[in-house]
Amino acid sequence: MEGYIVAAGNYRMEEFGTVHVTVRRTARSIRARWKGARLEVSAPTGIAASEVLSALRVFAPRMYAAKPPRMYSPGDCLVFPEVTVHIDSRDDSPSKISYEIEGSDWHIRVGKAWDFDSHDTMLAISDSICRMARRAAPSILLPYAAEVAEEIGVSPIMWSVSNGHRVLGHCSARREIALSYVLIFLPERLRRFIICHELAHLSEMNHSARFHALCDTYLGGCEAELKAELKAFRFPFIR
Repeated sequence: MEGYIVAAGNYRMEEFGTVHVTVRRTARSIRARWKGARLEVSAPTGIAASEVLSALRVFAPRMYAAKPPRMYSPGDCLVFPEVTVHIDSRDDSPSKISYEIEGSDWHIRVGKAWDFDSHDTMLAISDSICRMARRAAPSILLPYAAEVAEEIGVSPIMWSVSNGHRVLGHCSARREIALSYVLIFLPERLRRFIICHELAHLSEMNHSARFHALCDTYLGGCEAELKAELKAFRFPFIR
């Protein structure tokens, strides 16, 4: 990296492994933060690569202290309401990562060539978890959503499952509700929170005081508590 003007892209550093650099015209200084197992660096346009390296080496002690723990490790069992994800090493195909669904047990087998401290490995495992969840979500989420709607006494024209990670639910003006497949990872009380939120939109298509009062009624007076709990929830994939 030394000896030239830094450009956006991925670089290898002995101290940090793969470092992703973004060059920003509006940046005034070098900033760094962890995103999963990868260090993300923002640098001003026109800065010398040697300056970035020097800054990162100064940052190193603080960055090591702030590095998040591994998202996944060999032998992990990630337990969710209906499924358990098992993450194991495999000896037969060192360069491969495979996944398999066996009823309520989901298996991800990671070849020995993959480094569990690498961001690429974390992304590959995250992608495998999400692929399995997309397959399983309709049969798990939609019957439960219909039960909640029947209990409350309101119902959309149609339920569906969407692929969004950040938008967990959506109610259209046509009274169709889509729930993100990632609700499969939530405990029942938080799934119910998302579903009741969207059901309240059947009556109030905004986030007015009347909307929140209705949603709070559907949730037995726990809307604020559940909203805070959802905000703190850690999903088992890289968003």
